[in-house]
This record gives sequence, structure tokens and C-alpha cells, in this order.
Amino acid sequence: MFQFIGRALGLLTYPLLQAADVLTFKATAVPVGEDQSQHLNLLGGLAYAFNKTYNTEIFPIPKQLTRESHARIRSSTKSCWKTAKRLVRLRRKI
Repeated sequence: MFQFIGRALGLLTYPLLQAADVLTFKATAVPVGEDQSQHLNLLGGLAYAFNKTYNTEIFPIPKQLTRESHARIRSSTKSCWKTAKRLVRLRRKI
């Protein structure tokens, strides 16, 4: 049960930790994959809310940098495969 709670908590806190990291360094552009775009939307919302609440421009609202060739990480052995799910299935069979 604790392992499940730990995983769920990690999924909830990861976007906030990522936002805190980017805001700490005052990044104006963040290179992320397309699966991280929702996290970047949260980050922009947090920066905007802080700046508006305290009437400052402390945190810049970062822009997302996504190259089409790097949008999704592919398998190193078969470039047509997506990495995560298919490799996990193959490891189970081995």
C-alpha cells in the first residue's frame, strides 16, 4: 500500500518540483517533450499568479521549446518504437 501511495505522491509532486526548479533559475525558455507541456502550462500559471499577486516581474513566464525530432524519446534499438511501454513488455518476456 505504501508503494502505491509513494508513486501517486510522486506523480502529484513532480510538476511542482519541476516548476520550482525552472522558476528558481528564472528560465525564459525550457526544452521539454510534448508530454511535459501540461507541466509547463502549470509553471506559467504559477509565475503569472505570483507576479500579479505581488505586482512584480520577478519570475518570467517561460516558453516551451520542443523540436519535432525530440518531441518523443524513441527506443535506442528500434527507432520506430516508443520507449516506455513496449520495452517494459519485452523485459517481462525475457
